[in-house]
Formats: sequence, C-alpha cells, structure tokens
Amino acid sequence: MGRRKRMNLPEVTFHVTARLHNREPLFTGLERRVVGIMLESAELYSVRVLAYTLMPNHLHLVLVQGDEPLGRIMQAIGRRTALLVQSVTGQAGHVFERRYFAVPCLDAEYLRNAIAYVHLNAVRARICDTPDAYEWSSHDEYLHCDDSVAHHHTIAYHAGLRLFAEEPDGSLSDCQRGYAAFLRYRCYRDALAEQSENKRKTSPAVASPQLIGGDRHWLLEFASAAERAADSLRAVPVPPPDLRTIALRTIEDAQSEAVLEQLRLGGRSREETEL
Repeated sequence: MGRRKRMNLPEVTFHVTARLHNREPLFTGLERRVVGIMLESAELYSVRVLAYTLMPNHLHLVLVQGDEPLGRIMQAIGRRTALLVQSVTGQAGHVFERRYFAVPCLDAEYLRNAIAYVHLNAVRARICDTPDAYEWSSHDEYLHCDDSVAHHHTIAYHAGLRLFAEEPDGSLSDCQRGYAAFLRYRCYRDALAEQSENKRKTSPAVASPQLIGGDRHWLLEFASAAERAADSLRAVPVPPPDLRTIALRTIEDAQSEAVLEQLRLGGRSREETEL
C-alpha cells in the first residue's frame, strides 16, 4: 500500500518531529551545526520557526509553513543532517528511522501546549531538571528575546511568545510572565501524572493560566489559516487512526518504562484512560 500523500497547507502551524534510526544519539556533539541547518533551511523555504529543540536522537520544530509544501524544508533538513552525521561518524545507510511526523496546530491551546512540550522535552527525558539548563532549544530566546526579533522573517519566537500574553495589549514582559507561568503549570501537571492515584486525589487543583491576550493574538495571526486547514482536512477521508503508533510516539518521549507500568495498573485517571 502506498504512503498517504501529505496535504499542502500554506500558513498553517505544525508541530514536526523527526527521529534518528534506532534512537541512536548521533546528534551529540553536532548540536550547533544541526540547529544551524534547521534555521538556515527555514530561511531558504520562507518558513517561520516558532520554537525548536534538538535532542540527542530527535528534533522538534513548531513552524508556520510557507508557500512551499512542508516536505521541502523537511527534506532539506533531513538530507543535510544525514550527510553531516555520516561524514562525522562514518555511518552508512539510513540516519532517520522514518518520515517526519507532523501535526497541524489548529487552536490556541494546542499551539501553546506544543511550544511548551518542545521546550520541556529535555526535562521530560531526564536530561536536565529545568528547561533553562538545556542549551539546544529556543526556550532561552523566549525568556530573553527583545523587539528586534519581532520583524525577523524566519525566527518567529516573538509571535510564539505573544500566545502567552495575559493581557490583550500586553507588553513583551507580560508575555514572558505568562509563558513562565504556563511552563510551571505544565511541569506541575507532569509531576502530578507521575504520582500515585491517592496522591493525585489529595494534590491541590491548579487551573491553567488565563492567557486572554494570547487568545486574541491567535485570532489575529493564526486563526484564519487554521480554519482553512480544518475545512481542507474535513474534505479528505481520513483512515482510522493507528492507535498503537500514537501510543508508542507518546510513550517514547516520556520515559517508556514508567509510563507503561503506570498504564498497566488499575485505577487509572481519566487522562490516562484517554491516552
């Protein structure tokens, strides 16, 4: 059976993942060069990068597709990084395990969570305790970017950061406060998920930060493209989801042994049951 053709959705925001073959940490020592390839390829294909992280054996990008199909930039990144890895390691054959995985971000909350997920990836993988301690992501730029980034045609951290604004016309520092608060909320939810059922029941409930300004920014900058994409996706028959693949992809980034053991136990929470 042939591979399903990917849809071409200009101006739509995607969360993209590409993983190395056999999960080998072949990016170790090459991080600066691979990040350079990612950002140079984005500029070449007029793609706006909202967030990224480079892990030892895979990469994450949150990006806004340009006029060219998404596959063009991912082919460029895959080809150049594969040649780099092969030249340094002497390894022949496939470098990436399969085609890249891309999910369109079609609402404000999903996009915010995608950015947070990308920036917390190293924390979830137990590489570091806080996202500040991991060098190879755009988290530091979110905390320290200034207005000069706002007009860059490739680096769109400013546009991503605006999704975390607490006030409708919030300043850049207001956005950074909202971003930091959202990451603390996500870290709390992650820690809660690792606790036993009894501890979860007694833990205080924490509401997601109310980011009214971020929702307004979504409506102004991202909503129109998302609505067009939703219409296009509804018009295409979608095969039943491969639940095994979805589960494996989720577990891969979240300490598989701990998660699998948790899911095998009785008394699962509603969130775990949905997963």
